[in-house]
Amino acid sequence: MVSTKVLLVAVVVVCVLVETLSAQRSQPNPNRRNRGRNRAGNRTRTAGNRNAGNRNRNASNRNAGNRRRCEEIEVPMCKGLVGYTHTKLPNRFNHTTQLQVYRVLEHLWAMIDRGCSQNFRLLACSLYLPRCAGRGAARGPCRKTCKVTRRVCQASLQQFGYTWPEEFDCNALPKKRCLKQGRHNSCSMDHTQCVDIDLPMCTDLSFRIGMSPNMFGQCNRTEIAMEMEQFRPLVESQCSPKLGLFLCGVYMPWCASREGGLTFPCQEVCSEVREACEPTYRRLTRGLPWPNKLQCHRYPASSNANYTCVMEDDVGAINLP
Repeated sequence: MVSTKVLLVAVVVVCVLVETLSAQRSQPNPNRRNRGRNRAGNRTRTAGNRNAGNRNRNASNRNAGNRRRCEEIEVPMCKGLVGYTHTKLPNRFNHTTQLQVYRVLEHLWAMIDRGCSQNFRLLACSLYLPRCAGRGAARGPCRKTCKVTRRVCQASLQQFGYTWPEEFDCNALPKKRCLKQGRHNSCSMDHTQCVDIDLPMCTDLSFRIGMSPNMFGQCNRTEIAMEMEQFRPLVESQCSPKLGLFLCGVYMPWCASREGGLTFPCQEVCSEVREACEPTYRRLTRGLPWPNKLQCHRYPASSNANYTCVMEDDVGAINLP
């Protein structure tokens, strides 16, 4: 009888233990849930960090690619004048925009135009606007190009009060995979002369005789015509009916007298053209300022008794027989 009671008690105890264990297993464990959430959160944050890192790297790569992308040359002292049309920035001086390059080269523009050698223009432009060579490194001037140009031009530059620019360090330039010099074309005129105007952008105007060299020392009419071509889109925009007259008078001043000096457009013509055309020029050149050569303070006002200038109505009366 006692054995039977002991056995029943043991069975009851076992049943209670089984029920207790089952209840504990069925209840959620908050610590386990927290550990699970932590692991999931860590995985999410890690994935997020990887994605953010990838986005940052992709953005950096895109920005670097944009900086290294070829772009059309817009700087006026180089555009259409150096034998190539596209450049790649930054250059060796860490200029990243053509506006920065223009601000430097505008101080050298007079030296570039003086005509000691066409290679001086190539040297200056390719230093600051190296030729784009596709995916490869941009190509600047060769060391020999620099040294030969310096030998040809230095005396001429000194004659006009210029010194060889410090930035034109020939020994720092490469010997290979670079731009070689061309012929040393120079202006052979030692004084102004009346010449026939045969510039393509001036054929529709009524005057036929101009003066050469012009006020910038340019006498190579092929080079003048090439420089004027960069303004053709501006002329075709029809921003001002006087733009063609103004440009031709700037690049090939009128020969009003065979013994006289250069006769330019009047300042009033310049001001009217600039006011009408400068916004379009900035848009066409991606933000470059109105060119230094076309700054209106260079040209005399019609009220200035010391200088002769030409207004639009005067053009037909100044042709020489």
